[in-house]
Amino acid sequence: MRKRVSVNSHVSKELSSKSKLQKGHVSDTRPRVNKSKVQRVSISHEEGIGAGLRDEDTEPEDEAQRPTEEHDDYTSYFEDLEEHHNQADRPRGPTLMRQIWKQKSSIRIPIVVNEHGQPIGANSSKFTHFLGHLSRSYQYCPIYRPWNKVKPEKKNKLLKFLRTKFDIPPTADSWIIQSYGRKMKNWRARVKDCFFDQSKPIEAQLKSPPLELTKRHWIRLLEYWTRDNVMEMTEKNKANRAKKKLSQLMGKKSFARIREELKVSLGREPTRVDMFKECYSNGSGEGEATRAFKKMKKLTEKLGEGATNAPRPDDVFVTIMGKAKNGTAEMYGLGVRANHFWGAGPQQRK
Repeated sequence: MRKRVSVNSHVSKELSSKSKLQKGHVSDTRPRVNKSKVQRVSISHEEGIGAGLRDEDTEPEDEAQRPTEEHDDYTSYFEDLEEHHNQADRPRGPTLMRQIWKQKSSIRIPIVVNEHGQPIGANSSKFTHFLGHLSRSYQYCPIYRPWNKVKPEKKNKLLKFLRTKFDIPPTADSWIIQSYGRKMKNWRARVKDCFFDQSKPIEAQLKSPPLELTKRHWIRLLEYWTRDNVMEMTEKNKANRAKKKLSQLMGKKSFARIREELKVSLGREPTRVDMFKECYSNGSGEGEATRAFKKMKKLTEKLGEGATNAPRPDDVFVTIMGKAKNGTAEMYGLGVRANHFWGAGPQQRK
């Protein structure tokens, strides 16, 4: 077994100087921004998010006490950040959503949702991208903290702020909270995949935090990722992902948007078999998804005259794919539970 090096012995040393934490030092091999501007990026949502460089641990809970900066500082910081990522030898930089940040306070972008509170329509992609952008700011949850551990008051502040930019129906609140938590989790996984090296000494990794993180956040993540039980859980998760046989064909488009498109093209409410074909199989080939769809199609053809394949515990989709273990209604997307259709199921974790 690999010898574990504890991060705890380094934490007190690394956190002893507040000014050192605020500098956001990064290695010479990674993009830099002007440090004097990075130190000033501690700004309110009314002016921008600072691309995640503020320290959430010290954020005032009282809205009136939240520190602010001049709009010029926020703009010049983003310009520096874009300049680094726009260089020819660098990959595409982060999505900054400038148009939304700079829109007039009287403007609200309309968001249309379906009966489950899921965004659909022309502005749904813009809205979900903005949620992802916010999740990387750590204004409402530091990257190392599980979203379900965040206080409801903080989540309500997120909803309140989003309504200063978008016209959102109240029925979307539950989906927004769940989506934000998923985006936080995905961002944390991406940071780990890109920057954490299990074979590299912890001391070296402590000295080179990713540009998008404060040093305090980077230390907390390293401390968590190097725990024995977490490393063991990571290996199990890798093994489970390796068993996954189905791959989505829909890109970034949500299940909710696919469902709305199928309603138009089919002239009826799509079944879960219809959704599976659209999202996982094109009906041809010999892949696992195609074989599963062909079995669903045969069972569907055997249904009696006038019978429907509405979602239920024993519908055609469940017969072939098996029951979901976490109480979700598969093929309906985030936020839709099985008990929405056929009674009580496992409790939803908020």
